[in-house]
Amino acid sequence: MSPHAPSTLHHILVAEDESVTRMLFITQLSKLGFSVVAVENGTQAWKTLQKEDAPRLVILDWSMPGIDGPTLCSLIRKQKIYRYILLVTARSRKEDVISGLEAGADDFLTKPVHIGEFHARLRVGQRLLELEETLASKINQLSAALEHVQQLQGMLPICMHCKRIRNNQQIWERIETYIEQRSDATFSHALCNECLETHYPPENTYTPDNKKTENKNPEKKPPELKTAENKSLDKKTSALKTPAPIQMPSMPRKRKRS
Repeated sequence: MSPHAPSTLHHILVAEDESVTRMLFITQLSKLGFSVVAVENGTQAWKTLQKEDAPRLVILDWSMPGIDGPTLCSLIRKQKIYRYILLVTARSRKEDVISGLEAGADDFLTKPVHIGEFHARLRVGQRLLELEETLASKINQLSAALEHVQQLQGMLPICMHCKRIRNNQQIWERIETYIEQRSDATFSHALCNECLETHYPPENTYTPDNKKTENKNPEKKPPELKTAENKSLDKKTSALKTPAPIQMPSMPRKRKRS
C-alpha cells in the first residue's frame, strides 16, 4: 500500500512494549511510506499525543507499562481532534472486545499480527481520516461563507417614499447599500426607458418619414389665472416697459432774400 492521504496522515504513533512486535510495526510502516514515532509505554505515548503535531493514526498495545491501552483510548477521546486508534491485543474474548471499543478504540488487531490484515486495517483508518478531514474542510468553508454573507430574512422596514431601509442600528440607508453589505450582489446604475423619457425627454422627435414632430411629453407650466387686479397690474407694467415718444423741437425756417 502506498498512501495517497494528506501529509498529516503519513504520521503514525506506535506504542508497544514488546520489542519484536514494535520492530515489526516500524519495518512494515516504513515500507508503506509512513513517518513512525515508536514508544515503549503508555506514558510516553500520552506525552507524544499532547503535542500540537501529534499523529492522527495511533497503534496501541493493550497491556503495557505506565498507562494501558484502554485507559489511553479514553484519554485520547477527550481531546478535540479525532484520531484513529488501532488496539493490539492477544485477547479474543467478546467481553474484552466490547470493553476496548467502549473505551474508544476504532478497531482491533490480534496477536500474532498478520501482515495482510494489518495493511487492510490501516487502509480503513486512512479512509476514515481522509473523510473526516474533507468534512471538516467543508464545514470551515460553510462557516466562513456564513460569516461573510448575512441572510436577508424577516420583515424589513422600508420608507414608502425614498425606499430607504432601516437597519439594526436604526439608520436609514439606501436599498442597494443594504443588500450589498449582506450579500455578494453589486449594483450598476442605469436608466429604464420609462424613466429616461420622463426625466430626460428629447427636445424634438422625428418620425420614420423624417417629419419633425413635437415632444410627446413637454414640460408645460400650468396657465396662470387672470384676475382684475392682475390685469390692471399688467397694464401698468406694460406702460412702464413702453417708452414715451420723444418730441424733437421744430427749427425756424430761413427766408429767402428777394
